[in-house]
Amino acid sequence: WESPLAAFQQVLDQEKKVTGLINDLVDIAIEEKEHATNNFLQWFVEEQVEEEENAMENLAKLKLAGDDNSLLYKLNEEFAGRGTAE
Repeated sequence: WESPLAAFQQVLDQEKKVTGLINDLVDIAIEEKEHATNNFLQWFVEEQVEEEENAMENLAKLKLAGDDNSLLYKLNEEFAGRGTAE
């Protein structure tokens, strides 16, 4: 990537693509009257909403930080700490 911003933009683009694919599966399940499959897919729909929101939030934070190295350092610490508190 040219920059961290480009990498985070690609993450958001990928999450949007995944959202579209999941929505396509839901549409097929509804068309085919596969109610159990539709129910099963709802977990993925909800999870994907969270993933897309996280990607948008991370991109917004990075844009806000701009070229401020101290803010970028804090963001790096925040991102590095994710998953370790769980």
